Amino acid sequence: MDESESIVSRQHLSPQSVVACINDTWGKLYLKQGQLEKAAEMFDKAAQEREAMAKGGTLHVEILVNVIKVAVKMGDYQKCIQVGKQKLSFSDDVLQQRPKTLVICDWYECLAQAYE
Repeated sequence: MDESESIVSRQHLSPQSVVACINDTWGKLYLKQGQLEKAAEMFDKAAQEREAMAKGGTLHVEILVNVIKVAVKMGDYQKCIQVGKQKLSFSDDVLQQRPKTLVICDWYECLAQAYE
């Protein structure tokens, strides 16, 4: 991961974009390892960075889905529902940007688990 961070940081991307990508990747790694608190921290950071760049954009929403997934696994259903409701306002824009995206389905699945 440290080597990939070095490689990504040399690309022609905005500094925020690089940091958001790296934090999202760290979050996914921690999630796979079962380190939910660290995953939540990384996904929250990535979501804040993506929100600052393009609030409601597809990449922002994809990271919010990761935030929701971790919240469900941690049993933090209130956070899941809160983030899920925020995401509702973005769904039309996401479908216009990427009509065939499955991120909306993932989001509904996580919300269903939280309400269950």
